[in-house]
Amino acid sequence: MATGIALATDRFYGDTSGKSPSGEYTAEAKSPANKDGNWKHPFQEDFTITFKNTKSGKTLWTWHQQKDDASPVDLILTDDGYLVMQDAFDQYRVFGTNGVSSKPVSAFASIPKKEQERFTDWTTAGVMWQQYSRKGFYTHAETTLFYLRTYWGHIFAISLPDGKETKKKDVLTGIEAQVVKETRAWIKGFDSQFFFKCPDCAGNHVKPEITEGLFIIKKHKIPEGKAITEKTLKKMDDSRNSDLKGYLDRL
Repeated sequence: MATGIALATDRFYGDTSGKSPSGEYTAEAKSPANKDGNWKHPFQEDFTITFKNTKSGKTLWTWHQQKDDASPVDLILTDDGYLVMQDAFDQYRVFGTNGVSSKPVSAFASIPKKEQERFTDWTTAGVMWQQYSRKGFYTHAETTLFYLRTYWGHIFAISLPDGKETKKKDVLTGIEAQVVKETRAWIKGFDSQFFFKCPDCAGNHVKPEITEGLFIIKKHKIPEGKAITEKTLKKMDDSRNSDLKGYLDRL
């Protein structure tokens, strides 16, 4: 009887850090598995998050990863002292100013099945779907929300401080309107600098704000973004965005 071979790709969860926009707060997630570097041992665990006030230098709280917790991969801070953590399972949770965490909520699970089939890619390393996505904050009726907008326009949003997902149409519509407004302002102030030097590989890559913006330009048919789109597509030989046109064509 023939047996199948299961193929899987190692995933690496390196130490990561974040800073609030004002610089008043910083957070760092570190694992002892990374003592020899972020690429030595895959599937790192046992992370500790340390949240500090930069003015006083004091550690305000710490969080230690437990057995059932997925490893942190991104830390997003607010000037109010909140922390939004993305984990390796594409879940998001909110840490309050006292370090107490909300329950993790799956962003991928919020995507309708038809959209998953059309816009996501299944690989040995897992489902690829956050490429060219946009993250930010939005205020609605005095409530601040963190959002993730996928490249095709699906919006996942959770409120601060309870970390609960909202699917209210007026909230999601408001987030999209804010994204479009920000994109128009960005186009107006674009400095014609397309590349940045990657701190990891020292290569020149098209700036993420440009590649993310192209999807909003196309979805909303923003005429003033046509020139940026055309010039960007001519600069895709940066070894990182060779698939950009393919994703744009899916819209």
